[in-house]
Amino acid sequence: MKKINIYSAALFIITTIFFYSQNINAQTYLIRELKGGIWVTSQVEITNAAQTNQTNNQASLAKVPIKVNNRLITSEEIDRMGYKNAQEVLANQPGFVNKGTYMGNEVVDPAGANGDNMKIYINGVLMNTAKGNADAGVDLRRIPSNLIEKIEIIGNSIYITTKTPIQDILLVSLGYGAYNTVRPSILFSRNIDEHQVFTFTSDSYYSDGNYYYDFTNMSGDNIKGYMKDNRQFIVNSSANYKYTFDNKNYINVFANISYSSSAAQYEIPPINKTDSWFTFTTLASSVSYTGFSDILDYNISLSYLFDSFVDRPYFQDGRFISDYKSHAIALNTTLSRMDELLPNTITLYNKLTPEYRYDILTEDTNAIETNFYYYPQRHSISLRYDMQLSFGYWDDNSPIFSIVPSIKYEYQNDQFTNQKNNNYLAYNVGFNLNFYKGYGLYFCYMSDYTAPTFNDLYYGVFSNPQLLPESYNQLLTKLTLEPVTNLKIEASYAYTTYTNKIIWYSTVPENVDTATSHIFTSSIGYDIPFAKYHKIKTKLGYSYQLAYMGKDKLPKIGLPEHVVTALLGYDFIPNHKVLSSLSLNIYYTYSAPRPLSEYRPIYYSEVFHDFNISFYSIWFEHLIFSMNFKNIFNKTPILSTYSIAKPFTWEFELGYNF
Repeated sequence: MKKINIYSAALFIITTIFFYSQNINAQTYLIRELKGGIWVTSQVEITNAAQTNQTNNQASLAKVPIKVNNRLITSEEIDRMGYKNAQEVLANQPGFVNKGTYMGNEVVDPAGANGDNMKIYINGVLMNTAKGNADAGVDLRRIPSNLIEKIEIIGNSIYITTKTPIQDILLVSLGYGAYNTVRPSILFSRNIDEHQVFTFTSDSYYSDGNYYYDFTNMSGDNIKGYMKDNRQFIVNSSANYKYTFDNKNYINVFANISYSSSAAQYEIPPINKTDSWFTFTTLASSVSYTGFSDILDYNISLSYLFDSFVDRPYFQDGRFISDYKSHAIALNTTLSRMDELLPNTITLYNKLTPEYRYDILTEDTNAIETNFYYYPQRHSISLRYDMQLSFGYWDDNSPIFSIVPSIKYEYQNDQFTNQKNNNYLAYNVGFNLNFYKGYGLYFCYMSDYTAPTFNDLYYGVFSNPQLLPESYNQLLTKLTLEPVTNLKIEASYAYTTYTNKIIWYSTVPENVDTATSHIFTSSIGYDIPFAKYHKIKTKLGYSYQLAYMGKDKLPKIGLPEHVVTALLGYDFIPNHKVLSSLSLNIYYTYSAPRPLSEYRPIYYSEVFHDFNISFYSIWFEHLIFSMNFKNIFNKTPILSTYSIAKPFTWEFELGYNF
């Protein structure tokens, strides 16, 4: 019996040492990989901080609130999948669909809603304007992937965080690809001193989009030939300045400006006419102060958003059809506190967020068309409360059971020809159970709303001032399993209903529609570091997507019912003077036929096989060379107003990391 105990103890010690060494190797590898310059993000800072804490402070770390209701997409995942902007990333996530080129934007819709229902945040700044964009939402093509550190999806809200490298870096690159695609970019970050960090990025993108079409449309006509209907020119720049005081409080200043000019064919062939030419200019900026104390952690932020939309700028004698300018100013404060009611047993987290926002829409009266007789204005005051009550901890930041409720109240005052007051309420209640370390089950119910836009309410004779807000209710459950190091299994199911959906019947919008969606997703990912300098990354995913629109239960246009994804990546980081690092990634997506019509009989597309290959390498520690091949199996695009499958494209990129 003693021998058995001795053997058991020895086996336990060996196993512990093995898994501990695996974790350390994985962390060391990750740091080297990020320092190699392929994925330069502040994850380095997070990893280094964790190691420093483990080395220098064996005491328990301070408790932090958990995040379980989000879907997280990292910059590494974006690069591995070969996506070049936030639009491509989101359009290929479960529960979202590429609406195609519409109103000059390339739009992403939630399964049961439209682009205006999604709230897009960049570094905490809400990008949506009160004007709205005729259901087109925010054009996420204006946010390049090399600017993104992570994307979080919570319900219909998208939170994009930009990169803030802690190391000095100057990275300049130039890409060229199919359809005369040109993509120059620069990433600059410098630690001015121990207190100050400045980061600047700038990107440009141009493509003539002169795709070749050869397919039969819904009218039975054969569409064949080149159509210059997807031309796109985008310039994007951002700057971030952070000053950290000796007590770790800090000031952060952020600004992002983008300009896009696009041509979009808004009629389904055989009508071969392109007169939709739009320009967009957007500025998102914020100044914030974050402080930490024994009593409260707090943040004060002032943000300003400007958005200009010019409809066909050279339509007649150099005059534009219309020119709308939206301005929004927001002031918000967050107050938060984490209390350990019983040390390492019961914790209570409270967070309060009051906010004031002012929106105004102006219109150039020299335009050919004017549709707003007065300048609509909106004052919004909101108060949000978040709480987390946790019981028991597997380790410093893994509570066994947590209750996670939140509630938000918003008051809106609209001023147009008269004043209109509205009151809105959103709430969420969630439960999270970590039944073992690395094994979690989350369940929540969420209720949210979307206020009618200025377009819906006040757009001349094509409006309806009596519209109600669209409501959104969701049941979500998520299971996460991490049985061994580097192996992660996830599954989730979301049931969502939309009511009072605003539909533009004829020329006037009405609250007449409903929608229901069922989204099931599952994935299994495994990282295999081996032989010191090598790593294989694998991930397999499946999603079942079903959305019914209206009382006739018509399918959501462009949403495939079944999607299967597979990722195989190989990294080699020898840190050699000639070849510093290399990453090869193969990403495959199968999607079932997609509905292409919003009436019966329903027309469906063919099956899609999207096959992407991306290759990244660093030579002589500074020279960067990459290749991207996308949609390899797509010989011809399928075009409709709401769904577009892009053809095979390729791109080469050459850069230098100074």
